[in-house]
Amino acid sequence: MTVCRACGQGPPLNGAPFESFQNHARIYLALTAIQLHDHEDPDRLELCSDCVDKLSEFDRFRHVCLRVHYGLQVKTEPEHDLLKDEYQGKEQASSSDDEVAGGEEPLELEDDELGFEEVNIDEEWAELKHDPHVTGNASWQNPSVILTIEPNVPDEAEYVTGDIGPRYFSADMLVELLQSSSAGRHIMESSSLGPLSKDSRNDLVGIIIDRHYEMRLPTIEEVLKQYAEAITALFPYEIQDMYFIARGGCRRNHSGKLYNRIANNRKKRATYLQFIETISGNPQQVVEPPPKPSSKSYFLSARVLESLLKTTIVGRKLLENASLGPLSKDSQNELVTIIANRHLELKFPTKKDVLKQYAEAVTDLFKHETKETYFIARNGTRRNHGGKLYNRISNMRQKAYKRELYEERHLATVSQRTSNPAKKIAVEKPAYDWEMAWLKLNSAPWDTALELWTRTFSRRKDELTNAEKTPELLKKYEYLYRSELGYQLIEIDFKQLAVGDHEGLRKWSSILPSLVAHLSRSYQDDHSKAIAEHLSSNELDQDSMICGVLMLLNHELLPTKVRKNFKPSVLTAQQDVILIAETDDQVKAKLAEYETMYASYELPIVPKLVFRGKNIRELTGPYEVHYKGVVYRLDSASRAVDVLVKFSTVFGLEYSRICRLIWIFICSFIYDLPTAEHYESINKLKRLLEPSLPVC
Repeated sequence: MTVCRACGQGPPLNGAPFESFQNHARIYLALTAIQLHDHEDPDRLELCSDCVDKLSEFDRFRHVCLRVHYGLQVKTEPEHDLLKDEYQGKEQASSSDDEVAGGEEPLELEDDELGFEEVNIDEEWAELKHDPHVTGNASWQNPSVILTIEPNVPDEAEYVTGDIGPRYFSADMLVELLQSSSAGRHIMESSSLGPLSKDSRNDLVGIIIDRHYEMRLPTIEEVLKQYAEAITALFPYEIQDMYFIARGGCRRNHSGKLYNRIANNRKKRATYLQFIETISGNPQQVVEPPPKPSSKSYFLSARVLESLLKTTIVGRKLLENASLGPLSKDSQNELVTIIANRHLELKFPTKKDVLKQYAEAVTDLFKHETKETYFIARNGTRRNHGGKLYNRISNMRQKAYKRELYEERHLATVSQRTSNPAKKIAVEKPAYDWEMAWLKLNSAPWDTALELWTRTFSRRKDELTNAEKTPELLKKYEYLYRSELGYQLIEIDFKQLAVGDHEGLRKWSSILPSLVAHLSRSYQDDHSKAIAEHLSSNELDQDSMICGVLMLLNHELLPTKVRKNFKPSVLTAQQDVILIAETDDQVKAKLAEYETMYASYELPIVPKLVFRGKNIRELTGPYEVHYKGVVYRLDSASRAVDVLVKFSTVFGLEYSRICRLIWIFICSFIYDLPTAEHYESINKLKRLLEPSLPVC
């Protein structure tokens, strides 16, 4: 025996204890380097007995395999004779297969990374993995020299005149990289409008880091600096320090979005590999090929899933560990995310048959997984499907919609800030604006008020659709808004704002028959039963129909949680959507009760519908809209709903959170107003009623 490859049979290697991460990494490289350099002296592969004892089971198995491969004597413990025989059998079988194929191929050993504790975050994991592009340096010839490894430079690396090292990355490479994905193209489209949003920056960093791992580049200052320079060259509004800051002074590590993403990925990767080693004990098992897909597997089969996973780094790692045992929670989430991305990209329907095929494909490919983890069909009281697949698809779809809204708002803000609009020509204002002054002090004659209100819209527009300015407006034009015809002013402003269909009122007569037929079914509570029976009667006016429909819609569009400790019942929502009272005293009492309840849950006061009558069967009118002392009395229920929607839109007020899904449906379907929230129950009701709408 010459010199131990790990400790040198003399002074400790680099003065560090054997248990350190660096020394174990050097042993690992020493054991794998013989595969890459056939000219190495085989005797130098030997280790002293102390180092062999301290190696993990995985390293000792590799030591046996390498010595058998090169025909050397195995000097290890007796229990590893079985491993030696097993490896010799595999090698003979492999060589016989190669001879049948007509050629002899070199043996390739699987090189898994070991999840040891990181003592220095700058140690690159890719440097510990077998790579055909890695070349040894002069230190291989001298065992006293610390083992090093050359970085893996991509084929397209450019050597620029005057540069010390290669060009790992450039703006042109970044352009090609971004154009290869839909997310990258979206980032490039929005780059000219100003600084990128937070989500766009994270997507950009993720794309670059994926390439970093694919090319297996070292995480060194030159590489990260070139990444940051390429970003700032392509996106002039971005700042280089946001993406990379080199270590210096008391800073031990680099910083910035690029380095932080690599560090986080490395930490997750180490935890994942440690978990795999724990549950598997590092056995060398043969992965059985997945079964052939059924002819009915249209949306996804095991073979298609396997091909899909092979296209990503995470997917390939999942396939490598498919036979080692059940997937961890993080691995299951990664698998589901890959499938959900394909589902949304191909725009497949989220139906039972599709999700069932997904779950079957997963269990066919991953034998230790259970179907119920990924898909549970709706049944009984379950309104929606369950399982990781359905939940992830629904969440990603909702996040995509919210992200789109956020991006639109961000781009609108940036465009206003970065654009250079033409200078506005100063318009001389009269010393005294008698029209505005007249509106503040008068309410008659009413025809004059309507005419001046229409003419002054451009001067009042900036104060509209802002809930914070509503009290000021109601006080400024108190005489007009509190007039019995004040709702006509609201209708004028709503029409000139042009934010929706100002004639949405006409749709009620078309959709009411379909709504009544759909909602006239059996209910468990007595209150809803009485309303349904009333809607089934032959002699029924439109006011009673609208009142009954608004109340029963709470069964179709269920109330959602308002506060952490308050989720209203259907009955509470029915009593909230319309207040029915016969006398003025009853109206005051119910409004006071409603305001007290809202104050207890810290909810904002909103406009309220008040229908006069004893109950839903005996409505006498008028049909009123109340908001902080402003009262409008209308001659029909549909006009009252119409005024409430327009009043809330003009002043930018919220709708009741207790029955907010009903108001979202009315605003989006009847008045074509944009809404920030979308619910499947509302979309389902819209699809039911769309055939009833009048043809324009």
